[in-house]
Amino acid sequence: MWPSSGRGWIFVADNLTTHCSATLVLLVAGLCVIPAESLGAKHTSWMNQIEIGFSVLSRRVIRRGAFRSTDDLRDRILKFIDYFNRTMAKPYKWTYAGRPLNV
Repeated sequence: MWPSSGRGWIFVADNLTTHCSATLVLLVAGLCVIPAESLGAKHTSWMNQIEIGFSVLSRRVIRRGAFRSTDDLRDRILKFIDYFNRTMAKPYKWTYAGRPLNV
């Protein structure tokens, strides 16, 4: 779910229509070395999983936290990521096949 220590970070700003922004999707896909043709028409439904991850981080580390410096904040975030990956993370099986739902 989270990047391991020593790896790069990708920051995605969720603002208004980013879930449907083809430009943003292509940028992130390129940075993640994901072929553009494998993305399908619904661009960033996977962003919901990222938002859940940030929500967990916010609730468990940042909210009501007292940090002496940005280095302290970074260290606490990285420790939580390591803890989360060891104790709570599990694979997510994505099942959406790209077909519209008949409602």
